[in-house]
Amino acid sequence: MLFGRRSAPVPLTMIGDVRAKFRFLAIAIAAPVVLLIASVHSKVLVGNGTITALSALAQPPRVITSVKMALIQDPVAITVVIAALFTPIICAEQVEAIREYIPMNLNNYLARPLVLRAQRIEVARINSYIRRANRYFSAIGNRYVSLIFLAFGAGLSYLIYRVIRVDGLLQSWNSTSLASRVWSQKVYDGWWANSDRHFLMALALCAISTYLFYFLQKQLLMGAVFAFFAHTMTKLEFGIVPNMDYNSDGYWGLRPLRRFMLWTFSATVTDFVATLGVFVVWLPFTQWTVALAAGVMLANTVVVFYPSWLAYRSSVSSKVRYAAEIAASNVLFQEEKDKYFDRIWSNPHLPFRLRNAITGVTLYFLIPLVLAVVSALLTHGS
Repeated sequence: MLFGRRSAPVPLTMIGDVRAKFRFLAIAIAAPVVLLIASVHSKVLVGNGTITALSALAQPPRVITSVKMALIQDPVAITVVIAALFTPIICAEQVEAIREYIPMNLNNYLARPLVLRAQRIEVARINSYIRRANRYFSAIGNRYVSLIFLAFGAGLSYLIYRVIRVDGLLQSWNSTSLASRVWSQKVYDGWWANSDRHFLMALALCAISTYLFYFLQKQLLMGAVFAFFAHTMTKLEFGIVPNMDYNSDGYWGLRPLRRFMLWTFSATVTDFVATLGVFVVWLPFTQWTVALAAGVMLANTVVVFYPSWLAYRSSVSSKVRYAAEIAASNVLFQEEKDKYFDRIWSNPHLPFRLRNAITGVTLYFLIPLVLAVVSALLTHGS
């Protein structure tokens, strides 16, 4: 073998096996059931015929004495629950895809005819960088580091809930005749997770938020480590190596890359929508909100979009080098070379359509703008 037994990255050992994925899946199935039972017991699952926050926004009544926002009428809470329960599962899928990164490149390189393997692979340096990445991944999964992440997630959840308790809910989403401060307090008073009336539900929300923030920290750090690792592999001309001789898996040897990018983008959109829901919808829309949204988008650019750009550039470079090797070959006839050239440049550089990727990225960056515009329109003149 070209690389040793420990050549493939082994990140986040705590979620790196199949059993862990099943545990997270079991939590994702059981937690909503428990939450539903608790909400039914607390009588906060559905409204009871009074004015709801969403109906008041859509069609403001003349007089508002009280406002209700049950769990099923709180789209932000539903989004947060979904993100919290499925982020660990997505993270486990990303880990498995990362494990296949080096084997994918190696298999695609070895698929080339022996006479066309002119590229020299720096095996020793690649293995050293793999070992370094493994150390970073192991540190992210370390028990004591995980406790720090958990404590930070719990602290952040508490601070956000504290702000909600003081400032109320939906302060920047007010189309009623009430002052924004009065409106937000009325919404909080009738909120399903009001700690004064429904302490158990408030505790459940904080626990779910802690769970989400815990894995978000790990996911972002894992993405940063992998982004740095991919950058290093690109410099060593071993970033993305497509199979340019035959379609080995339906995506020219890049199915693991497709799997990683799809799961990563799904996680990014889900977590971003949940984060924006909390800080743009629940909390007042301020300059700090804009800064936070910009910070989240910057972090995602580093750990998601930059590696995607690296993958595209690396794939093109790999094809250019391979085409140059074919052109310089003395054992191939010109007709054979032309067939190679046609196949190389007719195949996509990445295992999905570029148009779909551009559309997804555009929508991603439009989400905060749309939320800001709608909020401004609703609160205009209130």
